[in-house]
Amino acid sequence: IDHCLPILKTSTTERHRVRLLSLIRHLFTQQEELMAPFSSLFLVPVLGRVGDGSEAVRSLASPLFAHLL
Repeated sequence: IDHCLPILKTSTTERHRVRLLSLIRHLFTQQEELMAPFSSLFLVPVLGRVGDGSEAVRSLASPLFAHLL
């Protein structure tokens, strides 16, 4: 979490954003009970990526945001 949040907020490369969103999605789907307390920390950064300029990033961020809610 300490490494993911800053990168998600400030990453300038599409590749980093896509990989990070994939990692977050994997963590929340595979370890849902362990990650549930942290979902609120990811809401705002993931919501920011829903409006990203990259279609690949948006397509990962939208369902992830819905899952976090």
